[in-house]
Amino acid sequence: MVSTRKRTRNDETPEVKKESLIKNEEKRVKTAPVKIKKEDSSADFPDTTLNGLTVQQPFASAIIFGPKRIECRKQPLKIKNPKEGRWLAIHCGKSKTNFTDKTYELTKKLRWTEVPSEQELMKTAGQIIGLAHFTATCPLDEISNDNVWKGAESCNNRTHAWSIDKVIPLDKPIAHTGQLGLWKVKEDIAKGLLKLID
Repeated sequence: MVSTRKRTRNDETPEVKKESLIKNEEKRVKTAPVKIKKEDSSADFPDTTLNGLTVQQPFASAIIFGPKRIECRKQPLKIKNPKEGRWLAIHCGKSKTNFTDKTYELTKKLRWTEVPSEQELMKTAGQIIGLAHFTATCPLDEISNDNVWKGAESCNNRTHAWSIDKVIPLDKPIAHTGQLGLWKVKEDIAKGLLKLID
């Protein structure tokens, strides 16, 4: 009499079981998703991001061409790696406020006797005149009162000082739109400026 019971895996011989397991394993390996490791292309394509800082005259020129080595602001400057510091493009604002009050006169008398004339300074309005390297940021009250630039800006509610240790003046200023706070320099201009940094 022929049995009509269905065969199960338990009925298979050891050889059949082994062959079946091998086939299942091969099938699992073939259908498993292949993970491709993405290449890190950052070495081939260097970062071309550069931020700009709009500074009103005569302070913009005092940073790039004069003795101003702190920039007073309402907030701290973010510096990812304090050992490397942070480069910013210095952009001249178009405001003439510092020439209509006594700011310019006091700057010439107390802070920078060689400051250019208003006419000379305003020739670079709306342009990037150089790069400044910022090394640290600290509360303004930590800066000595002997520093003549501490209270130079007409805005009284500035609470932080950004320290500058070196600058790179441009032979020819570059026209660019500025704005309040930090802003992104156009990529094509940023590429050229970053080449000036050692």
